[in-house]
Amino acid sequence: MRYLAGALEDATATCLRVVEEAERTSRAELAGRAAVIVHGVGHPAVNQTLAELCRRALTLLDGTGPGTAVRIGTDRLRARVEAQLSCVLLELEQLDEAERWSGIAYRHAVAAGDAEAELDALRARVPLESRPGNDALLAELGGRALELAEQTHRPLARLWAHVWRSDAAIHRADLAAARREVTALEVLADRTGLPLVRWHLLRRRATLAALAGEFDRSRRLAEQAADVARDWGDPSVYASELGQAIHLAALRGDPGTTSPRAGPTC
Repeated sequence: MRYLAGALEDATATCLRVVEEAERTSRAELAGRAAVIVHGVGHPAVNQTLAELCRRALTLLDGTGPGTAVRIGTDRLRARVEAQLSCVLLELEQLDEAERWSGIAYRHAVAAGDAEAELDALRARVPLESRPGNDALLAELGGRALELAEQTHRPLARLWAHVWRSDAAIHRADLAAARREVTALEVLADRTGLPLVRWHLLRRRATLAALAGEFDRSRRLAEQAADVARDWGDPSVYASELGQAIHLAALRGDPGTTSPRAGPTC
């Protein structure tokens, strides 16, 4: 509940308490579940803690934790924790290790034949595939994530799928496809009420407005997105707001239009 409400540090602290209890009672599954709750954030301190939680959970799942004599757990849960570790290492710019864990997570997800595990493995793979020329692959992976999200009823998985597909569409200059994905995000935001979904929706609306030459509207939408996430304590929120403002100012040749709120924060 704290994570979904945007209270990232409180949510992570709670997960840490759960993992500590799991270690005390040798409950590997509990540790694994706690390690994957908070995800998809750019908060450096939170990601440092999440990396620690993943490693501690994997130790228990390997059967080498305190009071644990045999290997516990399944490829399904291991894949989810390994995918989470890959994602947080990528945020921490530990790229080589992130790529290694992404491959491990995918192999375990395939072995498990589990939709939840495959979704998390995709979340670990997509950022590593996000480079020029890979837009068709990202759209394909987003389509697969939508299929899996339908099976698992995970709204945040649906969010990531539409984010990947909308980004790929914009890179291909296919604005019609990008608008379809943004419309789907709007439906998801209205249905779930989740702040994270709302933030991504507003940011993409701001981008589409800028591409259409609606610069004032783009700035308003970017500010609304920042307001949604103002209390998250996530530096990537402020960096995103500033980045959009700088690109808009560069496009218009007017540095005075950069957001006055984003600059000092960054």
